[in-house]
Amino acid sequence: MDHFEGLANQVDIRLELASSGSTALKKNHVLIGFGNPTESSRLDREGLAKAWKENCKLFSQSGVHIFFPHVELVDCWLDDRTYDFSVLDSVARTTINADPDARLILRLRSNVPLWWHEKHPGQEIRYHDGADRITDHHWRPGTRPASLASEQWHSDLAALYREAVLHVQDSDFADRVIGYNPAGMHGGEWFEEGSMYDLMADYSDLMEAAFRDYLRSKYPDNDIGDVRVPSPAERQRGDIGIFRDPVKSGRIIDYYLLHQELIASLAERCCKAIKHASDGTALVGIYYGYTVELAAVKEHPGWIQDSGHLALKRIVSSPHIDYLSSMLEYVYRAPGGFCWSFGSIADSCRAHGKFYIGEDEILTWRNKSDPSIFSYIKPIQNAVDAANIIKRNFACMLSHSSGHEFVDLSGGWYNDPAIMEAISAVATLASESGRDHSPVAQIAVCVDETSFMYQGIAGTGAFNRALVLDSLLPLFHIGAPVDLFLLSDLTDGCIPLDQYRFVVLLNAFFMDETQREYLKNRVFGGQRSVLSYYAPGFLSPRGGSIEGIHGLTGVRVQIGNDAEVVRVRAGDQEYGMDSKISPVFFVDDREAEVLGRLTCNGKPGLCRRRFSEWTSIYSAAPRMPAGMLRGFAKEAGVHFFVESDDLIHATKSMVAIHAGVSGDKRIILPVVADVVDPFGGQKKLEAVDKIELDMNRGETRVWLIES
Repeated sequence: MDHFEGLANQVDIRLELASSGSTALKKNHVLIGFGNPTESSRLDREGLAKAWKENCKLFSQSGVHIFFPHVELVDCWLDDRTYDFSVLDSVARTTINADPDARLILRLRSNVPLWWHEKHPGQEIRYHDGADRITDHHWRPGTRPASLASEQWHSDLAALYREAVLHVQDSDFADRVIGYNPAGMHGGEWFEEGSMYDLMADYSDLMEAAFRDYLRSKYPDNDIGDVRVPSPAERQRGDIGIFRDPVKSGRIIDYYLLHQELIASLAERCCKAIKHASDGTALVGIYYGYTVELAAVKEHPGWIQDSGHLALKRIVSSPHIDYLSSMLEYVYRAPGGFCWSFGSIADSCRAHGKFYIGEDEILTWRNKSDPSIFSYIKPIQNAVDAANIIKRNFACMLSHSSGHEFVDLSGGWYNDPAIMEAISAVATLASESGRDHSPVAQIAVCVDETSFMYQGIAGTGAFNRALVLDSLLPLFHIGAPVDLFLLSDLTDGCIPLDQYRFVVLLNAFFMDETQREYLKNRVFGGQRSVLSYYAPGFLSPRGGSIEGIHGLTGVRVQIGNDAEVVRVRAGDQEYGMDSKISPVFFVDDREAEVLGRLTCNGKPGLCRRRFSEWTSIYSAAPRMPAGMLRGFAKEAGVHFFVESDDLIHATKSMVAIHAGVSGDKRIILPVVADVVDPFGGQKKLEAVDKIELDMNRGETRVWLIES
């Protein structure tokens, strides 16, 4: 039994235990559900309740019986330790009445009640501008959060969740509730309320004191004195171009480490309260770990650091948390693009024995609400595109051992026979047992959450977008399946290295000595190829040094401090940034094979250095094109299903293609096998090693591989 198979079995066992006999959750099945995590105060609650009931009936008729009903838990919280859970009861019973076979994972939405601040003065947050509330909040204008360091709030919120679960345990629908999603902070997604609006927290007296206590604990031999939370100006600037020097700006980095830990610890504390109240029988999960999506919002470069979402390692290691969720990627989700979690969440969960549930907000032409409310979601305009998107996204979830939650945020989005036919088809496929859907990706991409905190905020928006999200687009369209992990998943030994032939380090700027030694002793070997972008290993606890890059990659580089547009020209291809960044790195190594040069100064910017046991590929610029990536990965021994720039999802028993470009496709199977198209009338091809077809961009095809 391999590493991932053993962890997958742990997840299956938890799902079976939690399902209370439901046939909807069994070993080797994929969880398919429906939810309504509605946040906007501009929507009519009565209309939403009616739409929820109608949607539950609609989805149950299509074979979906797992529901994630949204409960405004704050409406149940009347006063200190005083509760009335009739709102929760009503939502649960409405769902069960709509589908007698329903099993519920309750989304328990919490925020700070207005009366709570009156009862507990001095516990509020304080933003950099002196405000204690968000007047232009996207969902709930006037939101007034508690301080991140308020023990009173942490204790009261955990108690609210505990009492809610105890109430459900004593209810007549207790056997129908299989899990809980404690949904706190902005959007119920556990990121700091003001971070989306460029508001820096937390300058409250509580946080100032907590920061000093944190530093005294971390540095017991140092005189901390009257250290303050770093100012906005300090948080904005870098010391070495965009980078914070760990020696010079250690206090700023320490603040951000505490910032993440306080938010993660509150979420974990609420999950622990639910676990204990349910005697460990309920599934518990949260929305967290948006390391890719928040870094990609170049208009809000501070969002990723101020969010509090950079402690995913802690969250996936928690014994109190069974699953994590996020929406599926927003920027490239249109036909021909890709869908993914908001970070490494899906595969990081799998590496730690958890599972992921992707929230799939398929906004269609059936939406009747004000389109400006959901302006951040690209709408699907017709049934054909909707069906292709549904199959694409389902194949993604299946190939990463994940759950798939269809979501309607206002009502009516799925009210079309063709849409529901597609959902019914994937629900049927999800319920089939006996197939081995173990992952088969041979490419591992790593994103590092810690390195984000070693950047000043100013000037990093476009850089992080290019380095992380925009670099994933060609990687996912390489023609082979890809897994996405935290760097710490790799360096902590949570990934089965023998599975991967090609490893990509996106933003591994900061590494401690333990991480470096693991990479050099374990990853850099086995005839594996490793591609590193921009400044791998440049930062250590001792500061920034180009020797750190050489020591890690084996490639000698030089540094230029003037800001430049960092782009590489390699043959007839050019790639990289569209705006200036500092510092600029370039290759200065006689033993490296130069493959491309920087357009700004003509210096080598792309090289390959072969060692006896591995190959190091260094690129000073991000966003390498899919064709170039494919060449490096093929040389490392990766199996490619197609040679075109298409999205591939695959398991041992399934291969799916979503066409990134129109044209003829030749899908090469890893073995000779019978294949069946589950969405095409069960058409079967016998004893084939390839599948040939013509596809339009945005089209999805799926085949089951029969042993």
